[in-house]
Amino acid sequence: MNGIQIDPRAALNLAWALIAALAQLLHMTKHLNSRQLPPSITSDSVTLIGDIETAHDLFDSIEALMARLGLAAALLDAAEKLLQNSLCDRMTLPNMRLPIPVNHDGQLDELLSYDAETDAIQCQVANASELVEEHFHVLEAMANIAANGLIPRLEVDGTAVTFPTVSASILDHGRGAGHTIVSTCRISGLHLVAGEVEVRIEGFRDERVFRAHLSDAARLAAILSRPPFTAAIEFSEVFFLLPLLPHRNGKVVIERIWDIEEQTQFDFSYLGSSGTRVGESGAKILR
Repeated sequence: MNGIQIDPRAALNLAWALIAALAQLLHMTKHLNSRQLPPSITSDSVTLIGDIETAHDLFDSIEALMARLGLAAALLDAAEKLLQNSLCDRMTLPNMRLPIPVNHDGQLDELLSYDAETDAIQCQVANASELVEEHFHVLEAMANIAANGLIPRLEVDGTAVTFPTVSASILDHGRGAGHTIVSTCRISGLHLVAGEVEVRIEGFRDERVFRAHLSDAARLAAILSRPPFTAAIEFSEVFFLLPLLPHRNGKVVIERIWDIEEQTQFDFSYLGSSGTRVGESGAKILR
């Protein structure tokens, strides 16, 4: 026993998440499911059990899959050790932004190394970030299984196939501020209590409207203005502190705001071609 009590239903959900991640990785969403890999739950493991006849597409490529997963897991393990050692001091400096550049160096003796002079990570593996991103959903599912004190396993026709070890803490290192970007924006909603705005930023996220957070300085600058208004802004995204983790659209912080211009004239851009009112997202609003 591992000392951790887990609801069997929760363990099954973890197993199904791993099956779904494997299916997505292999582009087999319609061909791989829990009936083909029925999970077996014990006190210390989650085992996916299958045979070549019911899931032959998976098992035909299992060796290559495990090799790629193993390398991706090893890269994240090296990144975690780097974060806890060489990058520890860097994380305390206020002006150090994320992500840290990753450069390929095929002559490197270790998987990852941090060069403080260039403020960059050297990596022995080419396209390491892309490799981790490609396998991230499987790695994430395995990390969640490990976080619950269980070991993920795969059994093919009675033969055990070993999953690589993935740290349960790869997603627990938090996030930090990214490099700042200067742009112009249109703010259509201001929520001072929450310290947020509804904003569309030029050249960013396909110029869709989303919610962004305001720094204290930006909040003071915007507090007397009435939306909708345009402004110049300096903003940043948040990134995972752990190197090599794929970036996902996360929190955006507007750090500075200036040149605010309220739109005093009527703005009919929110009207559809038929005169039907639409929201910022493009959804129709019924009168």
